Formats: sequence, C-alpha cells, structure tokens
Amino acid sequence: MHTVKLFTSPPRPYPYILINVMHPKFSLLKYAEEVIIDSGIEIFRDPNVKEYPKNHISRLLRVYAKVRQRVHNKPVYVTVQD
Repeated sequence: MHTVKLFTSPPRPYPYILINVMHPKFSLLKYAEEVIIDSGIEIFRDPNVKEYPKNHISRLLRVYAKVRQRVHNKPVYVTVQD
C-alpha cells in the first residue's frame, strides 16, 4: 500500500504544508507534520526575468532555518531550481 500526502499552502491548517520561499507564511506551521519549501518559480512570470536572484540559495537556507525553529524535529524538504 502506498501513502499519498497532499501538501497545501497556508492559510489551510493541514498537516502537510507547502511554503513559497519568495513569500513564506509561517503562521500555520504549528499544525504541520511535514513541510515543503518551494523554490518559487512565479518570479518567471515577468518576461524580463531569466535567472533566479544570486541570493536565492541563501534565501532558501534562511527560510529553512526559520521553519526548523518552528517545527523542531518534523521533516522539512526544500525544492531547488533546475
């Protein structure tokens, strides 16, 4: 049997939370069992944007650290740009 986990973005208080690194919302992390931090591709909706900002990886790591402080030992995953 396989387990399927559906991750939702806040403001849904669901146990599997998806956070966008460009606009993180930490308010519902107290309900989270697991968290995915998404790399945030919406910046490419602007046709002039061709690359992620130079500080993008450090932003991912800062958001990761803040999430870890709030969820303690629960799993936190980070997606990276390709």
